[in-house]
Amino acid sequence: MLEFPNIRYPIYPIDETTPDVSRKAQVENMTMLTHRKTTKALRSYSVNYKIPTSEYIKLRNFFDQVNTAEIFLWTHPETRAKVRVRFADQLHFSASDYGIWNGSIQLQEA
Repeated sequence: MLEFPNIRYPIYPIDETTPDVSRKAQVENMTMLTHRKTTKALRSYSVNYKIPTSEYIKLRNFFDQVNTAEIFLWTHPETRAKVRVRFADQLHFSASDYGIWNGSIQLQEA
């Protein structure tokens, strides 16, 4: 399985979203009926980076290789757990200074 390229740690904040995987229905007597739709909640992550050009090129080449189709292993920067993810959206980067790129990636658990 492919692994996310070895680039420096992201900058903060790191956003993590856990979706609500329950189904809710309110009945006539105002009681709420609930149950889970799925057994696993697939989290999504928004990760920001400030990296030099050499690392940005590594990241861009990796994105060109996997795009949003392939699953790869990504190490969560806080928990250090390896998570199976795919890119959820395109890369958003801009050169903010000579040799420095700022941007973000969106990841979705798979």
